[in-house]
Amino acid sequence: MELTKKEIQLIDDYLKNKYVKYWDLRLEIIDHIASEIEDNNIKLTSKYLQEKLPYYKITKLIKSKKYLINRKSNRLYKEQRKLFFKSPFKMTLLLCWNIFIIWIYNTYKIKGFLLTVLVLIIMHFLIASYFGLKNIIKGNRSFFMEMIFNKWIGSWSLFYLLMQLYRFNFQKQIVIALMFLLSIFTFLRFLIGYAIYKEYVSHYSKIYNDYKIIQD
Repeated sequence: MELTKKEIQLIDDYLKNKYVKYWDLRLEIIDHIASEIEDNNIKLTSKYLQEKLPYYKITKLIKSKKYLINRKSNRLYKEQRKLFFKSPFKMTLLLCWNIFIIWIYNTYKIKGFLLTVLVLIIMHFLIASYFGLKNIIKGNRSFFMEMIFNKWIGSWSLFYLLMQLYRFNFQKQIVIALMFLLSIFTFLRFLIGYAIYKEYVSHYSKIYNDYKIIQD
């Protein structure tokens, strides 16, 4: 038994009514429910969904699927990181960044260095915001993009902490070294992040196409 587009839409609408707001989470749950229905040759109705998926069960599914998406995200990051270090072009970009940030530090001293790191973190935020807002405008909020923002908040929090330590004269050389490492880490995420985003969207777009519920 293969579910029709109408039946898939019925599941999707039910999940939306239960406040499952992230499209990638809904797809994971739809895939889970659809497999169970197809394997057991069950007739899908609104009554079946209400009985089979009360709120507490949906909450459990959301938790498990968030964990699954997080694992996928980490796997994609590791794969793309390996590809990054195997790419002469990308390694050249990273080397150029290191040379640039050292030149900034030597030329414009600590203020110029800190400003450059701050600009990099802000650019990371703006680009992530662009792709996140693009999905929201289409009506598709993404749990994956929320994780990206959480990681950006982590980078920003670390930058703020290091700034405070520097202001209070706490081991300035160590703080500068940590800030330099933060800039490299942020630059890596900046370059790797787009590749991860493309692969992630491609994966879920395929599921969307399989279930014929893509919203153009």
